[in-house]
Formats: sequence, C-alpha cells, structure tokens
Amino acid sequence: MSEKEYKCSKCEKNLPHALFHEALYTDRKRQVASRCRECRSDDYHATKYDRNCMACLKPRRLDSNGICNRCNDDAGKRECRKCGEMKLRYFNFYGPRRVCISCYRVTPPSAVLAP
Repeated sequence: MSEKEYKCSKCEKNLPHALFHEALYTDRKRQVASRCRECRSDDYHATKYDRNCMACLKPRRLDSNGICNRCNDDAGKRECRKCGEMKLRYFNFYGPRRVCISCYRVTPPSAVLAP
C-alpha cells in the first residue's frame, strides 16, 4: 500500500486517496473517512430507498421500469417527468432536460384562444 492509498473499512480494498472524503481540519484525529465514497453512498441510499435497481442491484430511486436513473441513462433511455413514458434519450429530449420534446412544446396562446 503506497502513501496515497487507504484501505476501506467496509469493502477491505486498497483504493487511491481520491476515492475517500478528506477534511483537513486540525481538530480531527483522523482527517480521512474510514470508508470509500462508494461504500458511504451505498449506506446512505440503503437507508433512504428500500428497493434495489434490477440492473446494478443497488438501492436507488427507481424509474417506472424498475431501473435506476444512471442505468437507464447508460442504456440510452430516460423517463419523462411530465408524461411518465420511457423514451430514447438522444432523440426525444433536449440535452439534460427530464421533460420530453412533445411535453416541453407549449401550444401558442393564439391556438388556445382560437374557436
């Protein structure tokens, strides 16, 4: 184990220091978290969400298809927050927006008032 590696107390892996939370305060005995960021994130999400993603098997907030946001994005899918449909990310959404193009388009005021 080199000088810039720490051992995670949960997963028991030697990981680089960039994967640990460091807080350089003079009043702390240990200035590096004992668990890596991945283990801390898993523990946080396990207390917040009770269902696991079917793809990565981690406790996360799930979309309507039972898969977490990150796994859906990796597969090129995204759920519209307005209509709730799963659509292809690159063709049906404007950049990082979570509302699809068809829901985002607003009818012009003149079309609403026309008889």
